[in-house]
Amino acid sequence: NPLFCLILLSGQNLRLTYTAFACILLGKTSKRKLYSKWGSTANAFWKKLAKAGSVNAQPIQACIEALEEPSIDGFEEAIRICGDARLTNLVALMSERCALWILEFNQMGELPDERCKIPSLKGSSKRSSPPPEGDEYKQYLVQALWNYQSWGALGKVDRLMARFAFLRSAVLEKPPSDSDSEHHFSSGIPSFIG
Repeated sequence: NPLFCLILLSGQNLRLTYTAFACILLGKTSKRKLYSKWGSTANAFWKKLAKAGSVNAQPIQACIEALEEPSIDGFEEAIRICGDARLTNLVALMSERCALWILEFNQMGELPDERCKIPSLKGSSKRSSPPPEGDEYKQYLVQALWNYQSWGALGKVDRLMARFAFLRSAVLEKPPSDSDSEHHFSSGIPSFIG
């Protein structure tokens, strides 16, 4: 049955997507080689599909690259590609991961529980973007909040607002619409962040 095969393939792709993300992040903080092996396997799968021109693989591959070699340019590229593909969940995830990377990179946060404790997420010299600065992380968290809200992940919205108090006023702003192809920061950020 072709429909059954499509469902199985979709399920496998979904599992490989989040397996790759989790293994990349866990591999950076753990000494277990198993995570790296799983991450490499999933990464190879997506690279092969993206190289073959699969439009469905390109957003996922951009996310994997941003997670493997964190930089503002890398995250912005992943956010742009995922936004163009209307993958609101991945726009939210990449925006959040970028914010956490900036917090760690600058070893900052307004409160102790806002400080990210992922020591190996330092960026690589392979990307050309400048190091992230100060409150830039707030813009990415607002973007993540809006996209999680738009996607319907209200539990995630609540957790972000509980962890980052400044986000409570962000929900009063209008989240980006699904018809807007520009889901990244060149489209504008509310003025309350500063």
